[in-house]
Amino acid sequence: MKPGTLAFFCLAAASACGYWNPEHSPTEQPVVKSVAPSHVLPGDTLTIEGKGFGTKPSDAAVKILHGPSSRSDAEILKWSDREIRARVRGCPVDITLSAPSVNLDRSLSITPYCEVPGQWKSFAGWMVDPVCPRTKDCYSWLLLLGFALDADGNLHLIRQSGPIEFSNTGPVSFVPTRLEGLPWLEVSVGDRHACGVRTDGTLWCWGSSDTGATGHPESSLVPRQVGAWDDWLSVAVGDYASCAVRKSGALYCWGANAELEMGHADADVATYTPRLVDSSATFALVRGNRGVLRTFSDGPMCALDTQGALYCWGDGIAIPSLLGPAHVRWKEVFPELLFFRAIDESGALWRVGGSQLVPEDETHAWAQLTVSFLGYCGVTTTHRAICADKEEPYPLDFAGDHRVRQLEKYWVGGVPACVVDTSDRLYCTPIW
Repeated sequence: MKPGTLAFFCLAAASACGYWNPEHSPTEQPVVKSVAPSHVLPGDTLTIEGKGFGTKPSDAAVKILHGPSSRSDAEILKWSDREIRARVRGCPVDITLSAPSVNLDRSLSITPYCEVPGQWKSFAGWMVDPVCPRTKDCYSWLLLLGFALDADGNLHLIRQSGPIEFSNTGPVSFVPTRLEGLPWLEVSVGDRHACGVRTDGTLWCWGSSDTGATGHPESSLVPRQVGAWDDWLSVAVGDYASCAVRKSGALYCWGANAELEMGHADADVATYTPRLVDSSATFALVRGNRGVLRTFSDGPMCALDTQGALYCWGDGIAIPSLLGPAHVRWKEVFPELLFFRAIDESGALWRVGGSQLVPEDETHAWAQLTVSFLGYCGVTTTHRAICADKEEPYPLDFAGDHRVRQLEKYWVGGVPACVVDTSDRLYCTPIW
């Protein structure tokens, strides 16, 4: 089973489950109608509604599992024939209801999360196999590296401890390790490499450099400074290139230019050195088509100027081009492969492809955006996490006291989704 998708309910007979107590068997066949919340964090109270649960729980009737061989009991708060309430302990992987047989009235989708110890400013993203050459098919979740900024701006490497496999067999936790050096203003993490700006204005990159995107000819898992300037303001990575903005508003890019993602027309040119992009605009921030395997070729890069106007390049566009109506002011942009989504100053979400500007969602006021398997997810200005990978946007069902500040979600199964709440706590779904 893949954690973060469908919770596993033990539906086997007594001999298979091993801990059904006939003394407390219900008088009718148990039926589970609903489980809430659907996104479960440590300490949450899980409510299971249905019928036929009996009036007394056996000692092991409800289990929150770390894995098939290492179970951790939930704290039973209520048990009645029609409702079970249990407080989740530790880092759940599977949720199991033990009964002779259970009929499900509908699909029960449960996404469990583990807490990453510490106080956190933001989660920067996941990197897959940063030392694997692009010419080889060697992606492995065993080399999945996460990066997050703590409340003081220090950068931490996030790794999952415990088994990482399809049939988890032991306890799981996420362990942060602080990276040495000054705090960071901004960090952008892509599929194979990452870059960031420190508080002293210097620019640093690490990961795979087989396209020159780290600013160095050799790959490295240790951040290395790019150039000698100390006035960098914003940085973004794509799959094959990186771009950054200096405090003067000048835009620089480096790496490969096969998709014109460096903002130059000479597609065959690649460079390890940041190269000035010819543009009359004064830029304030830059965003790339980053993220774990979101695309299999580099998409566009985008930037906002100091007036909130939107410019994009790459994916066949040689130089930064002004997109969208001139009167619209933007506060965030999320480039994707064939188009991009952007949030305007009112919080409305738009989709832009070519010269077309289409309202994506004007119902909610958006503060932050990420991608999902068939659409997008994000956080509203009221700290609600919402996804739109179905016909209509729908809220993610967290417990009522969890107000989300950031959500990072990926379209590749097995890559953890992570949330940062308004209390600066970081939670991630377990890897397989």
